[in-house]
Amino acid sequence: MKRKKISDVLIVLTAMFSLLVFFGAGAAAQEPKGKLTYAPSNATFSYRKAIDPHTGVGAEQTTINTLIFDSLIAKDPRGREIPAMAESWTIGPNAAYYDFKLRKGIKFHNGDLFTAKDAKFSIERAKREDLLFVWGAELRRHVDRVETMGDYQLRVYLKVPYPAFPDRLYNNLMIVPKDYIEKVGDAGFAAKPVGAGPFQIVDFKHDEYVRVKAVRNHYRKTPFIDEVYYKTAEEPATRLAMLKTGEADMIMLNAQHIPEVRKDPNLRIIWSQHTFLTTMVFQDLAHPKDPNPFLDERVRRAASLAIDRVGICKNVLNDQSEPWGSFLAPYHAGYDPKRKPDPYNPEQARKLLTEAGYPNGFKTTFTTGSGSKIPFDVLTAQLNEVGIKAEFVVLEHGVWQKKHTLGELRGLSYGSGPWWAGRVHPAVALESHTMGSWAPVGRTMPEVVESWKKMNNAEGNKAIAQAAKEYEDLLFKKGFRVPLWAVHVPYAVNKRVESYDPVSGLIFPIRFEYIKLRN
Repeated sequence: MKRKKISDVLIVLTAMFSLLVFFGAGAAAQEPKGKLTYAPSNATFSYRKAIDPHTGVGAEQTTINTLIFDSLIAKDPRGREIPAMAESWTIGPNAAYYDFKLRKGIKFHNGDLFTAKDAKFSIERAKREDLLFVWGAELRRHVDRVETMGDYQLRVYLKVPYPAFPDRLYNNLMIVPKDYIEKVGDAGFAAKPVGAGPFQIVDFKHDEYVRVKAVRNHYRKTPFIDEVYYKTAEEPATRLAMLKTGEADMIMLNAQHIPEVRKDPNLRIIWSQHTFLTTMVFQDLAHPKDPNPFLDERVRRAASLAIDRVGICKNVLNDQSEPWGSFLAPYHAGYDPKRKPDPYNPEQARKLLTEAGYPNGFKTTFTTGSGSKIPFDVLTAQLNEVGIKAEFVVLEHGVWQKKHTLGELRGLSYGSGPWWAGRVHPAVALESHTMGSWAPVGRTMPEVVESWKKMNNAEGNKAIAQAAKEYEDLLFKKGFRVPLWAVHVPYAVNKRVESYDPVSGLIFPIRFEYIKLRN
């Protein structure tokens, strides 16, 4: 397929405009002041080796990554991809490569000057199998080779179209100093990490805390605050107590504590909107030859109408979730705000079951893994009310995960996805939970797989949006998942925090350099 020249022009113009917006706030550097203590929910840093971004195992390391390290691309609060260590980028014909024009004058915290050799080294290092980087296998499948074309030009050749590449860059595929790592080795780097982020590491104790200091005159933005103390606290009640006593200034807030924070005049909530979608999955559609009530579209419709999305979101989930009728988030091309969630209509649900031949209902299971936060007791009660007699089954999380990904579950199950996670391209956001490893039903439907490929390979926003609409229409037609609610992530802050604008869709916060404290 041939990439249109206009797409490249639009990418460059968008990058240039975002560059002005992104760097304008840092034009007049101020002296950083104050210390912010942040208490996240994760009890581990999620690195296999101390603090080495290319050994990350999940999303939990996002905050630490973006404090200490930097990458070719960053994100603004609206989730748009904007220039960072790369001034601009274009996509080659037939999506065969990415070209990056790199920024001059950037220094790592140890004084090493950033050049294309560091970017090449970082991407190739992230592909190493021995580091077990969470995105390593994906990089190996998509990236053919990386070439430098002078000190400040980089070309990344692709094996297949890779729209996920920019999303991987901004918070996971961090740029590290080649000469320093070759001098101290992997273990030495993990023990004393050096990056080019807005904060420089002071010290850390693995899985307990990280202390960082502001980098004065950082090329991107001198932070407003001088120090960040990242202190892990697994228990939600512990985090809330830390916030109330002033031991922490910002925490990840558990949904059960939302009402308590709202009543406290000294605290407030800041939301990261549309982080992921919760769905109900009809697992039996992966086995169409085996007789089952859920093979009937009327039965699946009845199950959806049985759920009181509005009531659950308001009274059980404390408004952390919002009834949702689309598989897309508002920041995705192709999102249609006219798609509304199914209404709560138990009378119509019972009528549909009768029409389908189940006037007295039927028995089934509703399976989840241990630790799930979805209100299954309420869901199963509402399903039972219309005649879908669902037995609530809780499996050990690892067992549930294995059975789900292998397609061994039957009946109904909980689907904490698609994981939108601020991923701009709809194909990237929808892959794993509609046709990838987390979608055993979708994988059995060739039309779903082909439609996703069309969306993944589409060129230009208009074509991507059209392909996303077609893909979503197909998901509703096939009906193996039904949207329940979009989940927003709450952070709670005390009065010391004057302002913070999180990136839409991200579960773990970034852009700490923009947090302002009151004097």
